[in-house]
Amino acid sequence: SVCQELALPAPTSVIGSTDTQVLQLLALANREGKFAYQMGSKQYGWTELMKSGTITLVANQSAYTMAADIAFMTPTTIWDESYRWQLLGPLSPQERGVILHGISPVGPRRRFWITDGEMTINPTPATADAGNVIAYEYYSKNWCQSSGGTGQNVWTADTDTYLLDDDSMVMGIKWRFLRAKGLDYSQEHHDWDAQIRQAIGRSGGNRDLPLNATASGIRLISDANVPDTGFGT
Repeated sequence: SVCQELALPAPTSVIGSTDTQVLQLLALANREGKFAYQMGSKQYGWTELMKSGTITLVANQSAYTMAADIAFMTPTTIWDESYRWQLLGPLSPQERGVILHGISPVGPRRRFWITDGEMTINPTPATADAGNVIAYEYYSKNWCQSSGGTGQNVWTADTDTYLLDDDSMVMGIKWRFLRAKGLDYSQEHHDWDAQIRQAIGRSGGNRDLPLNATASGIRLISDANVPDTGFGT
């Protein structure tokens, strides 16, 4: 599509090509994919890249490997499904030092921190904790996938598919190609910027922003939906 819009010879195959222009377009496609996924934030962004994972606790084991495609964690989404408690953290190095080496009352709640792709649970799970599940949500770095559905963060085959907005990918390659060739790309960049921001804004929908400060939002539980008597029966 990019080649056709720029009046360039369209290759029959991309991966494995030795044509320098095709190789440049492939490199720009990878750059666009990496840039596009990073436009997502810890709270908002491409819903196609928002995922969940779990960790099953093992007795006397404190460190656990997390999902391999994590770009970053979604804040305040780590829960102990067995106790219905939200884990406290991530702890700073100073807080870890106090808990691991100092003398401090820390209470019964589980805490965590993440280093080098591993989540450390504190206190270390006991025998009675074995089998308990820790659930978490995160933002994936895999912006494309193979024909079989395996997530990837780089193009590896002609049959790979883009997980994000296709028009943004085409428009992103176009302005990057023009810039690399030393040509004017201002209009193409403007069109791409408007397109990709619109696509991100529409991904997953948006909540209303009420002008009335007293407007009700999402209430999980309050005195408005708890009966006066018989609660829990």
